Amino acid sequence: MAQQRILFEWVIDDDPIAPWQGGRDETAPESPAREAFWMGRLGRVLSLALAALCLTTGVGLTHDQQAQLIAQDGIEFALNQENLAWRTRDRGLFETLIDPKVSDEWRDEWRDYWRSGAEATGDYDAQLLYVQAADGWIEATVMTQQPALEWWQTSPYRETRFYRRVGQSWLRSAPPAESWGKQGRLETAHLAFEYYAKDEVAVRAAATTLERAYGELYPLLGLPLPPENVKLTIQVLPAPVGRWTPARNELDVMSPRLAQIPLGQSEAEYLAYDVMGWFTYRALRDATPGTDGRYLYRWPILVWGLRGWLRDDLLDQPSPWRVEARRVFQEAAPQYLPLGLSNITELEGDGRPTRQQVIMRYIAAESFVSFVMATYGRERLPELLKALIHHGSWEEIATDLYGHSVEKLVADWNIYLLAEYGTEAAP
Repeated sequence: MAQQRILFEWVIDDDPIAPWQGGRDETAPESPAREAFWMGRLGRVLSLALAALCLTTGVGLTHDQQAQLIAQDGIEFALNQENLAWRTRDRGLFETLIDPKVSDEWRDEWRDYWRSGAEATGDYDAQLLYVQAADGWIEATVMTQQPALEWWQTSPYRETRFYRRVGQSWLRSAPPAESWGKQGRLETAHLAFEYYAKDEVAVRAAATTLERAYGELYPLLGLPLPPENVKLTIQVLPAPVGRWTPARNELDVMSPRLAQIPLGQSEAEYLAYDVMGWFTYRALRDATPGTDGRYLYRWPILVWGLRGWLRDDLLDQPSPWRVEARRVFQEAAPQYLPLGLSNITELEGDGRPTRQQVIMRYIAAESFVSFVMATYGRERLPELLKALIHHGSWEEIATDLYGHSVEKLVADWNIYLLAEYGTEAAP
């Protein structure tokens, strides 16, 4: 069996082995960003109008109204300090904005994010949209525009944050799990969701989508669905988690209320997208157990694209960075086209790839899978998996599986790619 030569290794950050977060929407960022901007302006105008009305009519603000205005001013100041810390890379200032009583897992989460943006200084901006009291905490809706620290990130994001007043400062904090409300459980035919009350609306909406997608995923890979009496449990937790637990049938994910969600996407859509990414990883593992899995992952870029295609196709919910990826592809097309099979099989280079290179490599892999499914039929996906396991070259795969030359396979793929991404560049 022929062996592929791996020139260097790099980490694909959307793999559940290295947990990631992301969100999902086809909408171009300009529109939701503009919407969020005006939401913020409207909230500010309404607050000022309320204060002015009270002054002109002689009616005093209630205690709750006063508290909300004080919190708004304090959190706006904290966000301005956060923006300053990012611009100046002032780690000490950034640390002063975190509640000292926050749990270590949240502190590490925010510190890790700061460290990952070490080279990004001028593109960060957090803007307050709205504040409200929430069970003894102040809940703030924040729009965050930031550099893409990972290839799959887009901007801007909508965040729900929690703040606590400490002296004269408002510090970012995280409420304990018990403040998230009563625990609930929702079962579908093959899935069980365990969640807290604050996530119930998102869980119920996502559960229907995930049950349908899960029910289609295994048959698409040529596998029987797991029996209904052995349900896969998804725990939605108010903590920075994303992992399979030691129990084989349990997945822990973070509450969408605590995630960075691309503008224009709902919490339910975010949750479905996040969970589905984990499902595709597990389903491919189940489809290629033992040594088959090791042979399959000789093709890491192609498997990466396959997982992305499965997730987006079955959810019918494109990745949030799709618009930007299309733009990146169109700009880079003259340099990269025509694509060859080496673009989806060989890890090449002598250092960490640029974001443009990673996006191009993902587009190549996902588009190839999409092309194969559209051209030869979705029902033949199990055959492709077997071919990837048992063959070590595309010459063998093209001949044995599709009955024609590699050259024709590549030419047809490039034609499909150009039509799919709408670029005028020609191979």
